[in-house]
Amino acid sequence: MKTIGILSASFAALGLSACVSLLPEGGDLSPRLTLDAGAPRPAASDMLPVTLAVADPRSEAIFNTSNVAVLTSPLQYEYLAEAEWTDRAPLLLGRFLERRFENTGLFGGVGDRVAIPVSDYTLQTDIRALNLDRTGGQRRAVVAYGARLLDRRGNTLGSRVFQAEQPVDGAGNAAAVLALNTAAQRAADETIAWSEPLVRQDLRNREANPRSRGRTDPLSD
Repeated sequence: MKTIGILSASFAALGLSACVSLLPEGGDLSPRLTLDAGAPRPAASDMLPVTLAVADPRSEAIFNTSNVAVLTSPLQYEYLAEAEWTDRAPLLLGRFLERRFENTGLFGGVGDRVAIPVSDYTLQTDIRALNLDRTGGQRRAVVAYGARLLDRRGNTLGSRVFQAEQPVDGAGNAAAVLALNTAAQRAADETIAWSEPLVRQDLRNREANPRSRGRTDPLSD
């Protein structure tokens, strides 16, 4: 009985050793990159009493993937071999913009089309670039998208293309994702600075022209 017990313990230890050996080493794990929207700020004293829906961005197939696109020559893309996004790039950018807007504390409510199916304003975007660029002397991150701000009736209040670039300072994934985050944050902040006065002007126009208000107007009692 003692011999059987020793053999059983030996086989158990051997099996445990085999299982442990199947786990990947730290260096074998494929990095997953994301975009950080930063920390939220307190609600602004002049917060806009409106809701903003951030629609999922549109994009070409080259960006509609979890692969990280790299421009290697004019009009030619490849994918980063050693890392991926945490989600498909359009969904990742959409959530990033939603959180970046929400973190400002400027809007009464911010969400996607699922969270806010009927909103006072809608931000639509079309991705032009969300990639690393190796065509020049130094690697750089490029984030660019067309933006359109709509009121609740679908009227366009304004449209503009935003683009931000950031040199990749260093080698490896850490330097690349830092540059992508810096470029994305700069583009998002420019979008917020552009959107806010458009919304405020639209609200002033509605105050001046009560007939333009609807039942869901944020200024209506």
